[in-house]
Amino acid sequence: MNQKEVRNRQEDRPVGEVPQYEANNSSMKKNSLAWMGTVIAVLMILVLSGCGSGKKDIGQKDINEYWKEDTFGAPLTKSDFPPPSYYTQEITHLPDPFQSWRSTKENVTAKNWDKRREEINQILQYYLTGYRPPEDGISVTVDANPSGDNSTGKQFIIHIARHGRTADLPFRLALPTAPTTKPANGWPVILWITDSASASSTSNRVLTNGLARIQIKVGDIDDGDSGNGDWWKPTMTRGIIGKLFDYNWPDGSQGTPDPALGHNVGPFVNDYADEDAPGLLINWAWGISRIIDAIVQDAALPETSRQFNLDPTKIAATGYSRWGKETLFAAAFDKRIAIANPVATAAGGAPIERFVSLTVNEADSFVDGPWDTGNVNGPWNATTTYEGPQNKSYYYLKTGTPPADDAVNAERMVLRTEALIDPDTDIDGGGGLATFRSSNHTKYAVGEAPAGQTQYVGSNIKPGYVVQWANGGWDPWPLTQGHQNLMDIRWWFAQYFNSRFKRFQSLYPLQNTQNRPNRGEWGYLSNLPFDMHYLTALVAPRTLLLLGGYRDIDSGTEGQFFNYLAVREVYRLLGAEGRVGFGAVNQPHSQSAGEVDALVTTCLSVFGGGDIPANYRPDGTAAHPDPYPINDPRSKFDYKKLNWAAPGYTPIAEQVDK
Repeated sequence: MNQKEVRNRQEDRPVGEVPQYEANNSSMKKNSLAWMGTVIAVLMILVLSGCGSGKKDIGQKDINEYWKEDTFGAPLTKSDFPPPSYYTQEITHLPDPFQSWRSTKENVTAKNWDKRREEINQILQYYLTGYRPPEDGISVTVDANPSGDNSTGKQFIIHIARHGRTADLPFRLALPTAPTTKPANGWPVILWITDSASASSTSNRVLTNGLARIQIKVGDIDDGDSGNGDWWKPTMTRGIIGKLFDYNWPDGSQGTPDPALGHNVGPFVNDYADEDAPGLLINWAWGISRIIDAIVQDAALPETSRQFNLDPTKIAATGYSRWGKETLFAAAFDKRIAIANPVATAAGGAPIERFVSLTVNEADSFVDGPWDTGNVNGPWNATTTYEGPQNKSYYYLKTGTPPADDAVNAERMVLRTEALIDPDTDIDGGGGLATFRSSNHTKYAVGEAPAGQTQYVGSNIKPGYVVQWANGGWDPWPLTQGHQNLMDIRWWFAQYFNSRFKRFQSLYPLQNTQNRPNRGEWGYLSNLPFDMHYLTALVAPRTLLLLGGYRDIDSGTEGQFFNYLAVREVYRLLGAEGRVGFGAVNQPHSQSAGEVDALVTTCLSVFGGGDIPANYRPDGTAAHPDPYPINDPRSKFDYKKLNWAAPGYTPIAEQVDK
């Protein structure tokens, strides 16, 4: 079979499996003609006898042919993977975590999940994150003289040594202020991941609930995050990673100025250098693991010799935005983190890349070129009130106390037919976009006036409901519905991942780059052999609480909910459905007090032997409704991409039309 024939057959393979790939090496040619004849004969018998699917057998045969083995557990190496350039066909549905890349004989079950987990681990390190720095020869000691006091957190310094090289990593520890009686095994602790040495007032809420807090400034681990999209520049010190390791990172300091945009545009990587070199997120995760090393070592000492008095079995981690991404990466690659609470992670964290209906409808998600030829600036100006190709220009929110309630899952998105008096007219609620109230990432109109206000009431909105306009004015993309995605982020924040990830080609590039009318300035990636539910699956069966904001349109909160639906199937497989949760707050891009309260409540429950509280585990029932309706006609095509489920459960794809 030649390469062209292989590519033409890609659509015949089961969704989520490895594409057919024939390398030009001797090991791939060792199969004899007799062997191939036997396989073909068996396949014909299966098809003719009606046993199984011809599609499935062809796909599985090709997997075996590529991997050369039919077993779990064999170590994966870099040579085991097709290069990104091979993925030239769209993989429409969400890749199936229950379909092993290595085995056709052994189903993925709870008993062998660890083997499949290791496969996923290697898939992500090769294609996305880069390989985690090694831990051989590492020793960690703690400075015996911390500075500061508990009000701001005592600053400790851990000394890390590896093969004759050393580096120091500071962090701040604050112990609970109430209750004051330490548990027998030490205080439970939350790792607060940020890039500031100063704790926020919001994070102080944990200290009054018997939880300690460690403030981690990730820039001390690796300072490669310039904040404006540049890759690591040669002048950067690279934090402890640069001191302990030698990597050939790409130099991405050269950008191309674009006067129309007012900033540089990608690509920021001018050479790929070492494609295995770890990206920023997995570097930060490595450094966080060294702090956990120190916690474990301290807990093993006699109580009178301990400096921390923390319980190493009760470690949680949280952060929002890029630090929410890092929370997820830290927990995915270190099983000692018992609770992961990523908040508002945006692309590269929890949102599913294939969930495109946030900003496009099914047809326009595949447009190659300007989707609105009559108006190159897009139909989103203030005089336009129809949704058109942008699909979800308007969200409809059922709310108890408009326009915002800080309690997680106190509100939920609903169908237009529920929120509007006449759903066939004035889909903006009759509020008139010019009179919508602006609130960071969105504008909104309400069905009943907040105290002392009348100008934000929509004449077509029922009392108790809100219409949010997703185009609402967030600089530097005012009046646009575009939001962050992996195509976007791998140029703007290329340092997060390995340079190999940049070799995946976008099958649907968009030409209207300035106003981001659809998925982002560079389209979106539909040909990845994975998606971000693979990353959350690495956390299972440990506790995972995903949180986001309804008004945080740019961060793709609904795509994060889609990840929750997907990874919940993994938790169901492992008998741990009570340990995965999702919540949304009517807030913009932030980590609100209500979200911190949800984390505290979850920690107290899980560390006490329970599950995530039921109100943070939406299941589509009247008691715990989904925060977004999966039967929304505008996004059914997206929810149908989840066409697999744990044994005994019905796939979401089969539920959306009910």
